[in-house]
Amino acid sequence: MNKSHPMVIFSRGILPFALLACAFLLPMAVSAQRPSANINQCRNGSSSSPTGCVTVGGATGWVTGNAGSSNSHWAENQFLAYRALISNMQIGSTGNTITLGYDILKSGRHAIDYLGTYNATETTNNPCVGVSGGFCVAASPSSSYTVPVDTETVVNPSIINPNSGMQLIQVPGEFTMWGGTITNVAYQPYGGGDERRITVTFTANVSNPVLAWGGHVGWVGDWGVGNSAGGISGSPYHMRLIDINGSGGNMDLSLSADAVIASGAVYIVKSVTSLSVDFPNESPQAFTFTATPNFGPTTFQLIDDDAGPGVDTQVGQTITSFGPTNSITVSEPAANMPVGWTLSDVNCVESGAQDSTKSPSLGPATIIVQPNEVVICTFYNTQLAPSAAGVEIRGRVMNQAGWPVSNVRVTLAGDDGTVRTALTNMFGYYVIDDVEVGRGYVLSAHSKLYNFPSRFLFLSDDLTEVNIIAQ
Repeated sequence: MNKSHPMVIFSRGILPFALLACAFLLPMAVSAQRPSANINQCRNGSSSSPTGCVTVGGATGWVTGNAGSSNSHWAENQFLAYRALISNMQIGSTGNTITLGYDILKSGRHAIDYLGTYNATETTNNPCVGVSGGFCVAASPSSSYTVPVDTETVVNPSIINPNSGMQLIQVPGEFTMWGGTITNVAYQPYGGGDERRITVTFTANVSNPVLAWGGHVGWVGDWGVGNSAGGISGSPYHMRLIDINGSGGNMDLSLSADAVIASGAVYIVKSVTSLSVDFPNESPQAFTFTATPNFGPTTFQLIDDDAGPGVDTQVGQTITSFGPTNSITVSEPAANMPVGWTLSDVNCVESGAQDSTKSPSLGPATIIVQPNEVVICTFYNTQLAPSAAGVEIRGRVMNQAGWPVSNVRVTLAGDDGTVRTALTNMFGYYVIDDVEVGRGYVLSAHSKLYNFPSRFLFLSDDLTEVNIIAQ
């Protein structure tokens, strides 16, 4: 008994120490393997020394710090670039989530209003630079997922573009991943305030996947004068890592307002007055425009949607070069005018200095844009009444068996409201002459004994053998 007693005391002394050591070391081992992430933003260089994000850290490239005018330059309607470097993922694990937060508002103005693609603006961005493992090649992502349309704070029937009077448009974009597969992207419920949150769900194919995306800078062309990002002071452009797999967030990157230049917007609008909106098989008419290169497209088309007078289609462009030395010329050349149409008026409305003109009275429009200004130039077209007349329509009215039907009243109703009639003779023939060309007509026949189908005609010349057969 005496020999065993020291052994019992020895074992009791060692055991608590061992348990204590395990209790202390085990959480540290688990914690070291917990998934984590760092988010980077792109410093794309100053306006005098621009560069894409193809390096890590330093004055330009992907950084974990903030950005300002000395190392970054952006404009409204462009996409800021971000990436997340994810670590300690269990390979093959599914249902992983990373939640991001971004400031859609600051002082009531629109900052990063929605998300998009990481290289939508800086096309040479390389989110794979500095990533170990060899799996990350910028040109060969392993997965992408479309950014969902934000139906709460952007594309919503209650949110109208004050410049165009139409619903806002969210430029399509996507999240891109290397070393993982994105399985879902969903917004968190929005209850108001400056921040919007979105969660990306993914499967980890490697332990250190990379996720990249963009943030759209609110544009005066979308939100109107005084409501866009260019009028915000301080550091309004915040992108945050909220959490990864429910923990490990609270990382915040900001971009100073002085790194975002104020932009302008130019809208070219087509408004037409057509002679006819009554016939469904009339085709929409395209009108061709030419513009100076600083507008964006030097040639573009706007469409008459055949819905009657009013705004038909429009195009909007972001402008970052201002004043008379950067004037924009837009015209609708007479040589390209569709047959039967004329340009009847050009009118430019400006939110700022009234210095845009049209010369001569029907264009071209010379547009001068100032910072934070919106210029809307509307080109009005009118369809001309046809001047030619004298063609005829002739044919025969018959029953189902092909026998002529006499004394049937044939009616020709024009899209200008005119109505012409003729009676078939004893052999079933009819003639309607002196009919104007360039118009649409509905031809119909009426009899107490038969039902005849109506048909639509658009006249450009004489029509013969326009037979009408009873149903």
